[in-house]
Parts: sequence; C-alpha cells; structure tokens
Amino acid sequence: MDEALLDKQATFLALDLDDRLLRALGSMGLVHPTLVQSQTIPLALSGKDVLARAKTGSGKTAAYCLPLLHKILCAKDALPVSSEERRQTRALILVPTRELAEQVSKYVTDLTKFCGKEISAVNIATNTPLHMQAPVLAELPDVIVSTPAKIMKHLVARNIVLSGLEMLVIDEADLVLSFGYEDDIRGIVAHLPKIHQSMLLSATLNKGVESLKQLVLSAPAILKLEDNRDELDKLVQYVVRCSEEDKFLLTFVILKLRLISGKCLLFVNDIERCYRLKLFLEQFSIRACVLNSELPLNSRYHIVEEFNRGVYDYIIATDESDQMADGEEKPTKRKRGQDKEYGVSRGIDFKGVSAVINFDFPASARSYTHRVGRTARAGARGMSLSFINTQSDSDERVFENVVQQKQGEILPYKFDMTQVNGFRYRSTDALRMVTRNSIREARIKEIKQEILNSSKLKSHFEDKPKDLQFLQHDKELRPSVVMPHMKHIPQYLLPKISGIAQADGVAGAVDVGFVPFNKVRKQSSDAEDAPHKQAKTELSSESRPYALPDHISYERVADKFPELKQHLIKRGTFSTIDFLNNESVRILNRALLAVYFDLNVHLPAHNLCPTVANRLHYIEWIQRELLSELSPLSKVRGLDVGCGASCIYPLLGTRVLSCEFVGTDINSDSIETARQNVERNAGTSIQLFLNSDARVTLPVRATGFPQIEEDGDGSVFTFSMCNPPFYSSRNERARLREFKQQEPGLETQGEDDELFTEGGEEAFLNRMVDESKHLGACIKWYSTLVGKKSTLAGLKMRIRQTPNVHIREGTLVQGKTTRWVVAWSFLGQTRFCLDKLPEDREATMKWFKGVMSELRVQVQHTNACFVCEAREKTWTRQWRRQQQLNKTES
Repeated sequence: MDEALLDKQATFLALDLDDRLLRALGSMGLVHPTLVQSQTIPLALSGKDVLARAKTGSGKTAAYCLPLLHKILCAKDALPVSSEERRQTRALILVPTRELAEQVSKYVTDLTKFCGKEISAVNIATNTPLHMQAPVLAELPDVIVSTPAKIMKHLVARNIVLSGLEMLVIDEADLVLSFGYEDDIRGIVAHLPKIHQSMLLSATLNKGVESLKQLVLSAPAILKLEDNRDELDKLVQYVVRCSEEDKFLLTFVILKLRLISGKCLLFVNDIERCYRLKLFLEQFSIRACVLNSELPLNSRYHIVEEFNRGVYDYIIATDESDQMADGEEKPTKRKRGQDKEYGVSRGIDFKGVSAVINFDFPASARSYTHRVGRTARAGARGMSLSFINTQSDSDERVFENVVQQKQGEILPYKFDMTQVNGFRYRSTDALRMVTRNSIREARIKEIKQEILNSSKLKSHFEDKPKDLQFLQHDKELRPSVVMPHMKHIPQYLLPKISGIAQADGVAGAVDVGFVPFNKVRKQSSDAEDAPHKQAKTELSSESRPYALPDHISYERVADKFPELKQHLIKRGTFSTIDFLNNESVRILNRALLAVYFDLNVHLPAHNLCPTVANRLHYIEWIQRELLSELSPLSKVRGLDVGCGASCIYPLLGTRVLSCEFVGTDINSDSIETARQNVERNAGTSIQLFLNSDARVTLPVRATGFPQIEEDGDGSVFTFSMCNPPFYSSRNERARLREFKQQEPGLETQGEDDELFTEGGEEAFLNRMVDESKHLGACIKWYSTLVGKKSTLAGLKMRIRQTPNVHIREGTLVQGKTTRWVVAWSFLGQTRFCLDKLPEDREATMKWFKGVMSELRVQVQHTNACFVCEAREKTWTRQWRRQQQLNKTES
C-alpha cells in the first residue's frame, strides 16, 4: 500500500479490533489503516449504516471486511459453544463480478487465518450448479460472498436462509447497478430481516447509487473521500490518431522495442479483436495472455493472480460489460458463451500496472475512465496510450466526451512515422497471416485449453499449488506460423526514438513506465550471483554436461583450475577428459565445485566421487518442489543422511539454498575429512555428527546430536536428503556388472559403507521410512534418492501405510543414468482406511462427518480436502473379476 494513502495518525490496534484479526493484519505487514479504513471501521463497529465513496485501490475491501468479521467473532464469543444460534449466516457481501468475488473471498480467508473454525466463508459466485452449492449453504456459513444474481437464484430455490443476517455489504455499488442487478437487489432486500446493518461502497455516487441508498440504507453516515489532484497528475495520458493498420504497427514497435517498460494492459472492444491482436504479436515472439468473458472463471482469476505476481507482462483484455455507448440502454441479451458476471476495467485488483493501451478506443467516456484507472493506482505513477481510428466517427465523438469530463490533460503523442516505416512490411505480412479462420481456430483452442486448465485448477491444484507454475496462459496458439527471423530486430531497423515515458514537456513523465522492484533486484544481483547462475544453466540440463562442450568449456574451466589441464584430451575443435579414468573425473568435479560454486573440496581417491551435476539436480528438485512454498523469512535447515567424505550435499546446499545443514555419517574417517572440507570453506553453516549406530538412518534423537531449536510447528529440520548405498554385497555388484557386460575396474569406486548395506537399498530405505513414522513432523519433508526402479513401488507402498502422509516424487536424468527422488511429509493430506462402509447414504454421511469431526478436518461439500484409500477388499470391477476368476479356477 502506498504511504500517501495511509492514515499515519491511526493504527489498527487503536480501532479495538479482535486480537485474531490484528494478528492476521500483522502477518500481512499492515500497521496503519488507510484513510477510508480509519473513518469507515469505527462507524461500522458502532452499528451505523455507511455509504462510502473512495477511489479504487484505497483499501475499501478491508474497510468492510474487518468490522464485519469483528462483529461475527464478538457474537459467537457471547454464545455458549453448544448454542444453535452460533450456526447462522450473519453477513452477505454482494459484488458485481465473479472475479471480484474470488478476490474478496480470498481476502476474507487471509483475515481469518488465525480464527480457527470460528468463521466460515463461502464464495458461491462460481459456475457451480445450484444443487451442488445447496449442501454448502445448508451448513449456514457465517459469510457468503456472491453476485446478486446468484443469491437471487438460491433464494428462489430456497437454498439460502437469511433470517439471522446482521450485515449486508454491496461493494462497487455503481458497477452493481451498471451490470443490471437492481431488480436482484430489490428481491434480496425483501428476504432480509427488518433489522440489519448495511454498507454501500462505491467509486462514484451517481443517481443509481442514490436510488440504491434509498432502498438499502437507513440514516447512513456518508463518507466522501475526495481525489487528490496531485495523485491524478501521476497519470500521464496520451492519444495517437492513426489508421487501423498503423495501430498494429505502432503496438508492435512499442512492445518490441520496450518503449513502455513494466506490466501493461491492452484493451480491445470485442473477443475477436482480442485474438487478432494476440495472434499478430505471437509472430514477433511477443507473448501475451488473453482475458475475456468466454474463458472459465478459474482460469480468469488465475491469469490475474499470475499477472500480479509478475509471471506475465502483457494482458489483452476485453470488457464487454462496460462497452455501452454514453446514454445507451444495457442490452437484455448477451452473446452465447459470454459470462454476464465478467468485468475487467473495474473491481479487479490488478497490481503494479505500469501502462494501459486502449488499442480500441472505448465506446463511452465512462469506460475510458475505468480502463485508464487500472494504472497510476495507490500513489504510483502510470501512463495510458489510446489509439483513435481516423476513419471512425464514434472514436472522435467519445474522445470529445472524455475531454469534456476534464479527467486530466490528454496529450497528443506523435510518432515520427518515417522512423518506424521500416517495420511496416513485417507488420503487414504478419497481419495478413491473421485470418478469420485462424482467429476462430485460436478461440476454440484457447477455450478448450482453459476449460481443461479450469478443471485442473479446481481439483488437482488445491492439493499441489506448486504445479500452478507449469500452467501457462500465454502459450502460443499458432506456433507453426512464427518465423524465426521475426523474433529479432536488425540493427539497421532500430529507429532513433525515445520511450513514451520520456516525452518532452510532460511533468513527472520520467517516472512513468517503471521497472518492477523484483526486476531491479534481479539485475542488481546478477554480478554477485553470476557464477552460480552460470552453473545452474550449464549443469542443470537433463543431458550429461561433460559430453556437451556447448554447455561446459573444459578449456575455460582449466584456465581457472590449472590442475585440470593435464587431464584434457583434444577432440577436434573442443577438449574433453577420459571419463573412464577415475582420477580425471575426480579432478574435473573438484574444478567444477571451485569454478562455479567457489568451493574448495578435497575428494579422497579411496572414497566415492560425487558428480556435481547429479547432486545439483537433487538439490534443485528440493528447492523447486519442497521449499518454494515456504515464506521467504522462514529458516531452512537440511539434514544429509550419509554426507560422506566430500560433504557434497551440505556444501552445495549452503551455496544454492542458503540454508543451514547437519551432515551425518557412520564412518569416522569420512566425518573427519568432511569436517576439513567444511573448514576449508568459511561461511558455510554446517554441523557434522558421527552416527555410531549403523542400524539408525535418521539419528535425530541420538545422544550428542546437535541441539537445534524447534520451529513453531514442532519441526527441527525443513527437509532431509539421502543417497543410500546401492548394493547389499560385493556379490550383488559382481552380478550386476556381469549383467551389464561391464569390464572389471569400471564400477563405482568407494568405501564399503558408501556402497554396501545389509539388505541393499530397499532394506535401508524401509528402515528410514519406519524411523520417519516415529519422528513424525520433526522433519517437515523426508526425501531420498532411489537408484533401482524395482525399489520405487515398494517404497511408496510402505510410506502410504502411514496415515496423514503426503508424497511427492520426481525423476532425475543425467546422460544414461536415471535416478528417482521420493519425498514424504506428515504435514500433508489426511488419509484414513475404510474397512467397511454403511449401506445407506444417510448413515454413510453421518459416519463420515463423525470421522471428520474427530480429525478436526473442515469439510466443504464442493471441495475435496482429504484422500480416502481403500485397503484389502474393495468393490471395484477389477476386484469382482478377480473374485470370479478365483472361483472358476477352484
């Protein structure tokens, strides 16, 4: 939140809010309320109806959520735990669009994260059918978030009970009316109890809001927080008059040459234009997301979330709901496949938008105001650029209306077309490739793709939120037509023009088109992290890097580590080493650790030689799959089971993960060598422990183990890692060598305790799993490498025998070598066995709710928050066939 919007004279603590809400605000880094919050919350807590006008981005959501939640908590605290009055819907929040409903619902969840199960909130503004939402509403959630139309449908179906409602909130009230919800509002008010508190919040107070005020509010307190003209001046507005073809040309030049920096919203007037522009930009390798009413709600919300996180820089958006011309009546019909409750230019919380481009000039002055209002928010600077088609009378007419409203000065921006004409032939060719058929195919492909994404978002990604990073919304729709030469701009074509943000004569324009902080931070750290980044680039490929000189230049490594030079072998234009020579491989790995990670590591000749790339793969997998969900402020501690003489995992881990490590080993000589390696590399936070009991794989509770303070959740280590011994005996290694037809002496070299263990890899890992069951949440994530595919299935089956366990797995490939990694946690999903189910559905649900209540698992009928595993006898078709087969054979 911008400092200029805060009321520094007030604090949330002084507002007498519930301690649980204050704790949530503290975790969000919020101390001072904004002006609208400091003035609205006391009035709402006193029980008065409130009508508040404040601009978008001023903190209106918290202004009504905090008093609403506080009053619910107070009401429940005053009632006995067994009282039936605790179970009733007390608050109804109405918003105009489904996207805004999703954002409000998420914000309520964030505010109530320290309330336990005291407050339940549901968002029913989704596409879920009424009959599937009815069971959720039958549970009488404390807070309901929805659009007016969906609430009215449930009232007609008698799915909602509002007799105990205490507070009604209508957010973006002016937009609610413009969406045609006035009749729905009247119907909802008729079902409310006579005594209740109401709040209306709006960016404008027009005639429609006045009529809504008469309908909903009773003797309200009216807050009008005026816009500060200094803040309006932070928006620099430009207009360009050009032909339809030049709109595409100039957009291509602006984006390709980065004349506008930062995140950008491009608005068009209909869905077909949306895909036309996307397909046009794709041919120049300019990636953009599409946001329109045809896409599923889950996908739309995820696109906005990823845009706010900085995953995408460009969104091409339509806002059909706001495309009425000035004075025009709202149409009663809508096009097939479009979502009535969709809106982009108002209500959605786009963060850090640097610029807005009106590729198509809006149909009304109101729509123009809403669009450009997406930037220059919360005290930040921003710019807008609007194209006016010189052949369109309507564009000129609407522009005149915009000027008459005096919403800031709109400056003409003149491109020197002689400098951009060199791009015209490229633009014309690309535009010619975008035909009606290609647009239709792209729309169908995108919709199918996003429907699939939406389904995944609803189910799979609730359990595996990390997988969302692989769900991309800016994928190319027609990659086959992208020509490689179009991606790069030849030097002779670069025009001598300045960025839009540096236009002459504009006060404060130099600050427009900012570069996001995370990008600035990334650039500033490039020099410091260059060796490590280069290592990740060169060593993290799935191919074996030692055989690929394009990835690693051995000559360059040898220049920095001269000891490697005598082991280089010239092969044509590049050099390599003899990978059958153990000493050469050892020196190479020492060189890689020194050059890329600044690690001075002694690798004894008689010990196992760790290949750096393989170890780096494992560490990066842990970073990607297990650690990325943690807070940046969380302290990360790793446990390496069997660190060996090299101490490779702790040393690499402290470099790559910037965490603390404890390494264990059963060999005293290995521990001593590892300690020397740690001492050689100052600044590494590593402790070592000699495990005197070889039968124990996880000696966390052993006498003398380093004392480490527990985290708040009771865990000592964030993760453990292990590369277990592979063989059970020398005979097994000999048999395997014979099977592979391997020459003697070429097998892996190392000490016996590094290569062999009683029972082999499978027995070792079984002991580790059994020990982890006793340690429980002492380690958040247990993990291990698996060298034999035959071990994998049995290992996972053994892990799943434990209730409340969550498993993740991956595959690591290095040349011809494949390893598997398995991780499990007891802080994951809830699992329980179903030996026998009751016969009828009512009894099943009664039993099921009892089990969930004992486990203290909150159950929502529309969301799966647990996993059931059937053991032994199951009623599957396969089981019945097997039973029949057994009878036949007998």
